[in-house]
Amino acid sequence: MNGPRVTASGTRFSAVADLRPRGWPRPPALTAVIFIATLLAVGLRLYDLSRPGFLLGINEYDEGTDFGSAIRLVHGTLPYRDFVMVQPPGITLLMFPVALATKAMGTDIGLAAARVITALASAAAVPVAGLLTRHRGVFATLVTCGVLAIFPDSILAARTVLLEPWLVLFCLLGALVLFDGDQVASRAGRLLLGGVVFGFAGAVKVWAILPVVVILVLTARRPRQASVYAAGVTLGFCVPVLPFALSAATAFNRGVIVAQLVRGDIARTPQGYRLQRMLGLAHFPQLTTPALAITGIVVVLIIAAVTVLGSRLAHSPQPALDRFATGSCALVVAAFLWPVDFYYHYAAFLAPFLALTMALPAARLLAALPTGGTRTRLRWLRRSAMTTAAATLVVLTVFQVILESREHTSVPTNEIAAASG
Repeated sequence: MNGPRVTASGTRFSAVADLRPRGWPRPPALTAVIFIATLLAVGLRLYDLSRPGFLLGINEYDEGTDFGSAIRLVHGTLPYRDFVMVQPPGITLLMFPVALATKAMGTDIGLAAARVITALASAAAVPVAGLLTRHRGVFATLVTCGVLAIFPDSILAARTVLLEPWLVLFCLLGALVLFDGDQVASRAGRLLLGGVVFGFAGAVKVWAILPVVVILVLTARRPRQASVYAAGVTLGFCVPVLPFALSAATAFNRGVIVAQLVRGDIARTPQGYRLQRMLGLAHFPQLTTPALAITGIVVVLIIAAVTVLGSRLAHSPQPALDRFATGSCALVVAAFLWPVDFYYHYAAFLAPFLALTMALPAARLLAALPTGGTRTRLRWLRRSAMTTAAATLVVLTVFQVILESREHTSVPTNEIAAASG
């Protein structure tokens, strides 16, 4: 029988929803999927850095502040107290060892090393996502890891020292610690440690509050779980932040909180551009805003339909992991569509939640399909879904490599010469 059953802890779930379909590949195949996707992520990001001007050239404004803050700290000046900084100090602490090494190898080589490390941090999110989803089978793991490995703005954000690759990595590490399979862990140690990791993600960029809130909602009916998790988040955020914030409380509040809340450019970033980046269509500038909006609506409707059908066939509501992915994805999308500002690297933060939101419901639906007299036909359907997903990822990877081969630094040569002079 595949009906709902109750665990020793009282959690009700469907056996079908939590098992891989019969006949699907076992752990060796899962390991291979995660390994290949990780190699792909590393290869694409390092290849991007190998393009002219990206490893040793001038690429992005934010890298100067993010890596420069660590260099200034090495030389004894504190963020907020001695210079303006509009982000929490997490990136300063992460870059501190590399900045320390610049005393021996120089800032140019140090920045190149920091770029490579950031690219590897971005790629490291792929196996973490794979470990988070592997209990749901090869399809969920393949789609999650594949999307995260080749998502265009994840690759773009990893070509220099930006916050999003590190933010994604720590959010996924926090989720990996916090979730025991499909459910939020019940052990206090895991709740506390998961909260600490999410708290440090917030010390890198305050956007981590979005998945943090989703998990608080998921644990709201269990006050003990929620309180232990909240204590971990507080600890993970306050320990790295408070020493700097207390040294210049007014400047910290003005730079990190007030400036972010009232931040705005003269012109609003067009919604079409936002949708293009968030849908992973960065390399299709010819798409119009109406076409992008329709595409986004279709994606939402398909995910909703797959989610509802999967729950009906499994005779149980969405697992906590699925609700975490869906809730975080919805909050991030809303947060990106509302403000005046939006930059290309923002979409890298959406990538893991979008990948999970697509992969988990689809894998659950495939797992919940009945295995009666139509077993042969359903086995063909499952294999077709796997083949289609793999083929799509291969095609998109080839397309990404072709586009990266044409990349070069967008900073004019005369500006680089002027900066070097």
